[in-house]
Amino acid sequence: MRRSNGTGAVVKLPGHRRKPYAARITSGKTITASGNIAPKRVYLGYFRTAKEAQEYLNRYAHSEDPTEKTNVSEKTLEYQKTNASVKYSPTFSNVYGETIEYLKSRKRNYSDSTYKALNAAYNNLSSLHSYKFRNIDYQLLQEAISKNDTLSKSSLNNIRNLLKKMYTLALKQKYVTDDISKLCDYDYTTVSDEKHHPFTHDEINLIRNTSPSPEKDMVLILLYTGIRAEEFLILENKNIHLDDQYFITGVKTDAGKSRIIPIHNDILPIIQKYYNPKKHYFWDFNGSQRIYQTLRWRFDRLMKQLNIDHIPHDTRHTTATAMHNANLDIMYIKLILGHHINDITQRVYIHSNPKILVDEINKMKL
Repeated sequence: MRRSNGTGAVVKLPGHRRKPYAARITSGKTITASGNIAPKRVYLGYFRTAKEAQEYLNRYAHSEDPTEKTNVSEKTLEYQKTNASVKYSPTFSNVYGETIEYLKSRKRNYSDSTYKALNAAYNNLSSLHSYKFRNIDYQLLQEAISKNDTLSKSSLNNIRNLLKKMYTLALKQKYVTDDISKLCDYDYTTVSDEKHHPFTHDEINLIRNTSPSPEKDMVLILLYTGIRAEEFLILENKNIHLDDQYFITGVKTDAGKSRIIPIHNDILPIIQKYYNPKKHYFWDFNGSQRIYQTLRWRFDRLMKQLNIDHIPHDTRHTTATAMHNANLDIMYIKLILGHHINDITQRVYIHSNPKILVDEINKMKL
């Protein structure tokens, strides 16, 4: 039986359930992960029959005691009476949508640039979008923030600003009890804030001739491959193909993800040295956290030891410059660095013939 508008609905849930009928109401609107506006459904209880659910909604609509003559626990319904949204457990994306909707409803007018900045910050936290907001703990949130180490300081401030607004709303709505975003770190140095410049031949020789160390090997791998620091950190042993002299890694754009990185002859012994199929990740920093800050600290230690002024991203610029100087085809350079190319057919062909890139990278001299 169809109910009157605003009095809720009874829905039958899929599968074999002991209580297959749910009583639900609509409580405002929310914005989905895809950006569409949708009703926010709040489930009030679950019942064995549709009739029980209908009776419950009737009592709920008329502010009668819904626990009377129903098989819903008194504890559950008592909490529902004081907070009708108790069953509603929004995702990160839901809370973002509600936050934007709330900001737009206020008398204070935010500029279009503010909303664009908040949306960009939201997109930079994409790893959290599908998580229930209340299930996001400190470690998960910090990891999502730390993934943006290559962004500018202003971008990180936008992330901080967005999370502050989202947690303010979530606290008001009782989705969470604490604002854990206050505990997170946003103050590490980002590579985008610093000027990039390639390593010189003398500097590379200085690294090559210094005493053996994991830091030395790490920097040489970055110099000869042009991969980003994050791409180095997520490299898995299962994606290293020593016989064919390449590995697969990548982040950021579609062109950069899951791309072939040829292994230059000069660093093949280094890759062989650290390759361990029994381990998940290629590089583990001897038990330290496998995050950008650890890589940066190790990198800076070697630079200070050699009295060289560089940042990790300079290795990528060094590779790009060396490939250009060796007159590599621009298409191969783009494929190695993970830049977009229009020739899809050629990209697919090279993906099935990695030796082409191996031959090309060995034209490069450092």
